Amino acid sequence: MGDVTVPDGTELPPGKPFVKTWRVRNTGTCPWEAGTQLVFSSGDQMDGPASVAMGPVAPNSDAQVSVNLVAPSIPGTYTGYWQLQAPDGTRYGSVIYVEIVVPAAPSPTETPGSGAPPVPTTSAPEQTTLIIQLDADNSGASGSGGAGPAKAGDDPSDTRVIAYLSWDLSSIPAGAEIVSAEIHWATQCFRGGDVGDCAGDRNPFRWKTMNRLGDLEIMQYHYGDMSNPPAMMPNPSIFTPFQVYATQPAGTLDVTAQVADDLADGTDFQLRITFENSTYDSGIGNGIIFAEGTGPNKLEVVYTMP
Repeated sequence: MGDVTVPDGTELPPGKPFVKTWRVRNTGTCPWEAGTQLVFSSGDQMDGPASVAMGPVAPNSDAQVSVNLVAPSIPGTYTGYWQLQAPDGTRYGSVIYVEIVVPAAPSPTETPGSGAPPVPTTSAPEQTTLIIQLDADNSGASGSGGAGPAKAGDDPSDTRVIAYLSWDLSSIPAGAEIVSAEIHWATQCFRGGDVGDCAGDRNPFRWKTMNRLGDLEIMQYHYGDMSNPPAMMPNPSIFTPFQVYATQPAGTLDVTAQVADDLADGTDFQLRITFENSTYDSGIGNGIIFAEGTGPNKLEVVYTMP
């Protein structure tokens, strides 16, 4: 259990929105059920919600949970306490907390000759925005890697195809604190060799009610070398998608906690993307394409330096 973002004692200016993320571990022998929540327990709520969704998490597995908060407007030290709650309302496990400091505004500078030295002014850390391109991607089918652009869906032989996406975080300076990270999606749908927007027969989601490909599942999974991504994950039942799409991915996806976690581990930010079901069963390849290059599927990271 530990802090991923906003360590204890972090100074934030009045009214500053921030995201607190903890890494938690299920050390018990029973899974945390779907419907498990992290609930506000006591202390300073800091405009946070009453609860956020948590489960499910398998025994001996780690997970991350984030809460959107706002620094209070009055200077002081603020601490909020949170605890896990089962679907039946039972609270359990250790109480975790977030602690921030809202510093007092500096006193006005004294007039020259008054005998008092001027008080230096302070400002919030400068934020830097970095755009990282999708620099490697492969598709996996039947245990083999394939050339990009990455696809998620199935191929003409009705075999599952897995998309692997990777962004190189090495351009972020050591010691940087991630303020926000977002993927800007630029996806296309395909049916056979027909690639374009998700209209008509190209839409892999259109027959979801007939138990075809189903929803698109986004998992954070570090697999390292992009030249040979795995077709299968070890013990996939212990990994839970952090985002599920019932329609074509568009707009942006908040991956602040996931990028901060990989940056702390010194790895690239990598995703495994696959549809819920293994095949469309039509004898024609169907699914989503994630193009790489300048612009498409870029990762926008905002960070500060201490």
